[in-house]
Amino acid sequence: MERDVLYVPSPKPSQTKVPRCSQALCSRQYITTASGLTAAFTTSGVQEYLLLAASVSIGLEKWQRAAELLENVTSYPTKSNTVSKPMVAAYKKWLIVKLLQEGKIPKPPGMIGQKTAETLRTMARPYELVCDLFESGTAVRLHAEISAGMNFWQEDGNHGLMKTLVESHQEHQIRGLSTVYKTVPISQVTQSTSNAQTGYTPDDNDTINLVLNMAANKQLSGDLVSDYGSTFLRFTGTRNDGSEGNVEIELAEALKRIKDLTEVVKATGRLITVDKDYMKWMQKQKTANGTLAGFNVDTGNWAAQEDEDLMARD
Repeated sequence: MERDVLYVPSPKPSQTKVPRCSQALCSRQYITTASGLTAAFTTSGVQEYLLLAASVSIGLEKWQRAAELLENVTSYPTKSNTVSKPMVAAYKKWLIVKLLQEGKIPKPPGMIGQKTAETLRTMARPYELVCDLFESGTAVRLHAEISAGMNFWQEDGNHGLMKTLVESHQEHQIRGLSTVYKTVPISQVTQSTSNAQTGYTPDDNDTINLVLNMAANKQLSGDLVSDYGSTFLRFTGTRNDGSEGNVEIELAEALKRIKDLTEVVKATGRLITVDKDYMKWMQKQKTANGTLAGFNVDTGNWAAQEDEDLMARD
C-alpha cells in the first residue's frame, strides 16, 4: 500500500514482442487479465482499494500518505457533476486529514473539476463547517458541533478522526502562536488557547504538560524556560538537519525518483499518443450521452456504478 497505483490491468492479451524477463518491460505490458496473472478490476474496486489503503494510513497517523490516497479517489475521472460513493467518503476523510496535517482549511485538490468539487462540498457540508470552526472558531463551538454530530460521524465511520481532531485543536493553536511570538509566557499561552475536548480553558499546569509532550513527540519546535519565577515558551524555529551528508543522500534519492518517474511518463505518453484503441475510446467518451456512475445533485439519486475504467485501456 506504500506504492502508488500507476496502471490498472487491461483485459486484452499483451501484444509486446519484448521477452517477459526483460527489466525494461513495463508492468502493464504483461500483467493483464488475459495472462492469468491478475483478476479483472472495476472502477469501484480500485476506488475502494485506495479508500481502504487510506484508512490504514489514517490508523497509523501517516497523514501525508493518507491525504495522497484520498486525493486519488476524489480526483477519479468523472463526467458532468456526478461522483461515486467512494469519492464522497474519501472527500470527507480528506478534509479532516488535511486539517490535521496543516492546521488550516484545505483547498480542493487541483485535479478535481469545478462541478465535481461543488458536488463533493455539497455532500460534505457538515465537515466543511467543522473545518471552519477548527481554523477560526472557538474551542467551545468546535466541541459543541462535533458532539452534536456524533451519530453522523459514526455512520460515516469517521468518529475516530473527529476525536483526533478535537484532541489536536489546542496543539495547533499553540503552534500558531509561533507566527506572532518568539517567546511567550505560559500564562498567555493558557489564555490564548482552549481545550476542545472539554470546551474550557486549561490551567497553566495543563498547558505546561501539553507543551512538554508536544516537544517530546517532535510536534513543536520550542522549549520551556524559567526566568524571575515565571515560565515561558520559547519557539526555536523549524528543526532542520542540513548537514552536507544528509543533503547528498536526499539529492540522490530525489534523482532516483525522477529517473523512475521519467520511465513511467514515457510509457504513459506512448499509451495516450499512439494506441489506436485508446484514441477510439477517448473519441467515444466525447460523444457519449451517458453519465459516469455517481450522485447527481440535480436528481438527488445515486446512479449504478460503471465498471469500465479509462486506465484499463491498453
